[in-house]
Amino acid sequence: MPGTLRIRRLRAECRFTGPPEMGSAIRERATRVACHYLVPALQGTLKHWLNRNDEGVWLVRRLACSVVLPADADPDATARAIALALCPALGAALTGDGDGADTIRFASRTMYVARFLVDAAAGGAWGRWYYAPFADLRMLGDSAAMRTLLVADPECGQQALAQLDDQSLARVAATLSPEDETRILEAFTRDHTAADAGATFSAAWKGCLRAWQTVVVERVLPAFIRAELPHPPPALVDAIRTLTQLQRIIATRPTIGGLGALERRVAGVAPSVPRPILRAMLEERAAPDETRTVTPFGGLLLLLRDLDALSSHKWTARWPSPPAGSAAGVLRWLTACLCSGSDRAAAALADEGLRTLCLGSGAPGLEKVTRWLARVGANRRRTFLAEIARSSDRRGRLSPRELAWLRFPRDLGIQSPWNDAIARIASLVLRSFARRLPGFADSEPDYLWRNFLAFDATLEPEPERVVVRCGRPPLHLVLAVTGMTRGLEAGRDVANRPILMFPRE
Repeated sequence: MPGTLRIRRLRAECRFTGPPEMGSAIRERATRVACHYLVPALQGTLKHWLNRNDEGVWLVRRLACSVVLPADADPDATARAIALALCPALGAALTGDGDGADTIRFASRTMYVARFLVDAAAGGAWGRWYYAPFADLRMLGDSAAMRTLLVADPECGQQALAQLDDQSLARVAATLSPEDETRILEAFTRDHTAADAGATFSAAWKGCLRAWQTVVVERVLPAFIRAELPHPPPALVDAIRTLTQLQRIIATRPTIGGLGALERRVAGVAPSVPRPILRAMLEERAAPDETRTVTPFGGLLLLLRDLDALSSHKWTARWPSPPAGSAAGVLRWLTACLCSGSDRAAAALADEGLRTLCLGSGAPGLEKVTRWLARVGANRRRTFLAEIARSSDRRGRLSPRELAWLRFPRDLGIQSPWNDAIARIASLVLRSFARRLPGFADSEPDYLWRNFLAFDATLEPEPERVVVRCGRPPLHLVLAVTGMTRGLEAGRDVANRPILMFPRE
């Protein structure tokens, strides 16, 4: 396809031998050549560079050449001489994939956009010279910058996202705000006609199966991309959201009476879901997965140190024994899950990796835990709240933003008084974590989640320790500076093994 050459800045240094009064005339001639004659000369001279069958995108930081001409050379001759001098300079620069310092090549525009998305999600895009064409987006912030780029050319944007590996796609999706994600999905599905409902749900289920291995289930974009449906209609987004809602319900509902009874209970919630997909979702839950090592809630493990610093064992010393682990351990698990926010709390409670670390393998589901909280009773809960108030430097009520964030969904069965009590602990934990981050001590819970805690992790249990390989949230460099993801002990699991967190290679 025909290529395009864009020169962002042209700098010419003119040296001449002759009377000084010639300087202004030479400067004026050089300016006229650059403004009016150079472009046609480059089009003719560099035609063989621009008409090759190459989808590649070259970025050249700087390119230098020199020409020697008579002072009275006409503008056409001067422009041709400059264009001819650029040919060998370009030939030397445009070799292989560039040297990375002054030249770099991307296989296509799609690959260029994909690389930018990954670097923007990691918080390191704006320090790289080859993203100068995107400089106008910098003031928008990372989420809005990525959304603007993807919406400007939806076809290229969708292809760029499809080329990312699962971990990179998860990080990009986690960086996007829900509003920006919605606008991107609208652009990707605009003007696409509806497809067969069965085919749409099948594609949505395929995308969800792959995406849910690495991301929090409420993010739609990864499943949308992994659905791999040509010309995806808006119905695909609706199908993914329906399956996501159903997944939350299946993950948190008890299986009393077997899978058939559970199927009958949840079928009425989403009647549009084909029965084969519904049964596949139920069987996915029932099948044991002893090899699962990935949790989308890796960031919550960073809070274990702050949780363990609380006096949980003292507060729960007179509580009845829970169905698994210790009372302090169950309280730690509930608090950590609530720190992920109201929209994710159900998925966090259903996450096997997180539950196994806090409560042990084979730990019971949430229904037994809620019945245990009822056995703890109101009197112990009030004493518990008084103990929290005495040990807290914040005796007032939670802010409205904290109250909105630290709220379990009602359908989980956790009573409001217990929600308030656990929210008070979660607020202490998040503020303690924020104080460990230089410059972020007053950050709100949603900001902490989006920039520091929203990452997946691979759990690697060993006999004497648990190694956690961390994904990269937007401000991962701050975590690295503090040492939190550089091998420091984050806390201990239910078997008292140290949990050590390292960056994923």
